[in-house]
Amino acid sequence: MRAEASVITVTDRRAYSVPELSRLYSVSTGFLRGEIRRGTLRVRRFGRRVLVLKEDWDRYIQSAPSHKAPVESS
Repeated sequence: MRAEASVITVTDRRAYSVPELSRLYSVSTGFLRGEIRRGTLRVRRFGRRVLVLKEDWDRYIQSAPSHKAPVESS
């Protein structure tokens, strides 16, 4: 009897590795590691594995400053 594989979507994930976040959100792993070193992006370590919990990623995204293009005055 064969076990059925379940499909996990991005929204079903509870944690991401740094390379996964890099691919999913089009940011470099170097940038993410810098944010981790600065303490602005929280990680959890499981042995050698470094994971970012979804709730920590969402909090990081919400706290990131938004950059708007300057408005030209006429």
